[in-house]
Amino acid sequence: MSEILAMILFALALSITPGPVNVITLSIGVNRGARAALPFVSGATIGFTALLVVLGLGLSQLVGQVGWFLDVLNIAGIGFIFYLGGKIALSESAPEFTTSAVPGFRHGATLQWLNPKAWGACIAGIGAFGVAQSLSALMLFSGVYLVACFIGVGAWAVLGQSIRRFFDSPRNRRLFNRCVGGGLMILALALLMQAL
Repeated sequence: MSEILAMILFALALSITPGPVNVITLSIGVNRGARAALPFVSGATIGFTALLVVLGLGLSQLVGQVGWFLDVLNIAGIGFIFYLGGKIALSESAPEFTTSAVPGFRHGATLQWLNPKAWGACIAGIGAFGVAQSLSALMLFSGVYLVACFIGVGAWAVLGQSIRRFFDSPRNRRLFNRCVGGGLMILALALLMQAL
């Protein structure tokens, strides 16, 4: 039972800490409300869990043998984070802000596969709990992470909705979007400098 508790705490801690996915979820919560963030949160949760399963089934060994793969993945992830940051920074958040402009399921799932934090969390969890040696342990850990990730990422949407009243005016919401999107773009540039 203590190993399951450790898995829960690990998964929840890594899911709720700030990162690109959570910052984007916060932005959706502020601009459109928690319900509008649900597709993105679901995509991020499913995408992360799928990544965890694939890495646990042996891709992590293959990736370790093909070092350039992580470099390419890292650059692609940085580019995607920069792109989404730009989309947020340039959004006006006026009433005509369309649903199609809100990052959805596909964006959440894709971002997890390109997110250095997600890869690090998967590899650390697989190593810490030794789940690659047992399919049942991998499935248990993946199930725990599925729930924890949905709760952790979803909490950012709820937080965004709860602070939404501070950004009622279009001017304040634009300022928020510029700061959050700009922050993601700066994060992407910092990650790029670190990668080079």
